[in-house]
Amino acid sequence: METSWYALHSKPNKEDLLWEQLLSRNIETYFPRIRVQTVNPRARKMRPYFPGYIFIHVNLEQVGNST
Repeated sequence: METSWYALHSKPNKEDLLWEQLLSRNIETYFPRIRVQTVNPRARKMRPYFPGYIFIHVNLEQVGNST
């Protein structure tokens, strides 16, 4: 089986944590973010372009379904 792109659904506001975990497992990811202007200076400056989703490029036979 060849590698394919899959969309992973994450919990709200946990995309960054999931992205870091996938990178630590050497899984190719696509996680686009956009810079936003916030009123609150402590708010996140970068937000996911697709909130709740991260895209991965893997061979499921090699990594398994429960990555």
